[in-house]
Order: sequence, then structure tokens, then C-alpha cells
Amino acid sequence: MKRIILTIIFSLSLSFSFCQELKISNGKRAKTFPNSTVFKMIVSVGENYEPQKCCNYLEIVGQIQSIGKDSIKMKLDEVWSQRNVEEFNYGEYLESLPGNIDFSFHRDSLRFLSAYRSLKAKKRKSIPDVIGGVLITTGLISGINSLMVLDKESKNRLRITGAFEVGLGRLTIFLFQKKSYSFIHPDKAWKVIN
Repeated sequence: MKRIILTIIFSLSLSFSFCQELKISNGKRAKTFPNSTVFKMIVSVGENYEPQKCCNYLEIVGQIQSIGKDSIKMKLDEVWSQRNVEEFNYGEYLESLPGNIDFSFHRDSLRFLSAYRSLKAKKRKSIPDVIGGVLITTGLISGINSLMVLDKESKNRLRITGAFEVGLGRLTIFLFQKKSYSFIHPDKAWKVIN
């Protein structure tokens, strides 16, 4: 029994010892993320990333294994690849990668970062977005329906209900929006400092 308990404790300590904490700063503020943090990052591939134009980039989710002078190594759980092929945009999504793939990238290619306590917390984050989207959609449908109703009192009720649903949907999305750190904004760009 002691061996089983010691094996479990040893395994857990090893699993947390392979991750490294991340420190970022934007000149005014600094932020440190613990080593168990799951990150969602947007990493540019090839040419420079321009937010207004679609370009080649990877959206990766995973934990940081190590941070070197010029590179960051991660163990990935999810990957979204966006590529431009001539005039066409091509996207590919790989979730629950087998065996958690190790991935390294240059520190300067990091564009955006969001942090989550766990992979489960990251997936749970999408639920308020879905609820907010449904509320906005039903509010818009109520507003459109108010154009077809002839009775003035019913028309006003539908408009008020639609406006309330749209407002509640936007509020839900805004309140549960995850803090994201931009590494490309010219005035207040964050930088990796460790």
C-alpha cells in the first residue's frame, strides 16, 4: 500500500515538474503565470502577422515545457492551423492530439496569449459564448418578428423583448470574456521576460 501511495505522489510531482512558469511584461505591469497554466496562443508562421488581413498562423493550446533565450517549447493539446493558399484561406483543426505533441517556436512569433487554469476550464469558457450568441440571435429574431405584427402593443413588446435579449447576450459575452495579452500592439505590447 505504501508503494502505491509513494508511486502516485512521485508521478504527480514529476508531472508538475516538467512545466515552467511564464513571466510577461508590457513595461508598466508584469504578470506571472504558474507552471500548471494551460495557454492558448496565436503564433505567426512565415510572414508578419497583420490583424486586418488573414495570414498564416497557428492557434495552439497546451502547457509550456521550457523557455529558452529565443524559443518556447510547449506540449500541445489542440492546434488550429490557418493558411493562405493564393487567394483562398484554408483552416485545419486538430483537437485531442494523440500523445501530446511537443512543439517549439520562436519567441518573436508569439502574437496573442490567453491563460486558463486547466484544459477543462478552457473548454468550459465557450458555454457563456454560446448562451450569449443564442440570446443575441433570439433577440434579433424577435426584432424582425415585430415588423410583421400589426398590433401596436404586441409590436412594442416584441421590440422591447428583442432589445433586452440582445443586450443580455452582449452582457453575457462581455462579462465572461477571457483576458487576452497582445504581443503586437505598438503602444502596449507584452513581452516574454523569463
